[in-house]
Amino acid sequence: MKNYFKSEFFLRIIFLVSLFVILLVGGFTYKRISNLTKSTKLVVDTYKVNVELEHLMSYIRAAESGQKNYIVTKDTLFIKPYLNAVEKINNSFLQIKKQTKLNAEQQVNLTELNTLIDKLFTNFSETYAIVEQDETETEAFKNLFFEERVIMESIRSLVNDMINLENTLLTERQNDYQSNLQFTPLFFYLILLFTLVLMVIVYNKISNDFNKIKVKNDQLLIFEESTNQSEIIGKHGNWV
Repeated sequence: MKNYFKSEFFLRIIFLVSLFVILLVGGFTYKRISNLTKSTKLVVDTYKVNVELEHLMSYIRAAESGQKNYIVTKDTLFIKPYLNAVEKINNSFLQIKKQTKLNAEQQVNLTELNTLIDKLFTNFSETYAIVEQDETETEAFKNLFFEERVIMESIRSLVNDMINLENTLLTERQNDYQSNLQFTPLFFYLILLFTLVLMVIVYNKISNDFNKIKVKNDQLLIFEESTNQSEIIGKHGNWV
């Protein structure tokens, strides 16, 4: 009876440990999958920011190209590409601002970039006015043209800095992603091994208990048979 209670207590302990392991596995699994999902999203978001920065720079170049073509040819056909580029620049800028809203450093860069873009288009407007007045040989036009080059160079430099910052973040996030990706299968493998060990322990315990019960039952059957035989012999002796 004492061994029975010990066996029952052991099985209860194993059951509680198994239940704890299941809850632990569930919690860790949720956390690892969440971390992996977050790492994946951060990597994808960084790629998107870089792509949008490249788009923004190409739209600014398109606006600059349309402005220069108009200055050279005075053909109003180049006004439409310029206006299209302006709309795309605004949309692209808003998209980048939204994508980097949690990055304080990039938000500061965007504020500076917005100021430079405003200066550039102010320069474009003033240049158009001079071209319309056919005063492209004046000192004012030359100053505006030189100022445009300076602003464009500042924009290129700032956009490159922003891209480099995103690339740095991308490297860090890729490392985090790889770390989560490598650790998650290892974690599940270790948990699986631990669970298998528990199952083997429980199986062995149940098997041993079953064998002990079988032996006891066999002994009881032998004892019962012996008792029956004794009773028969006793009755036969009394009859004589």
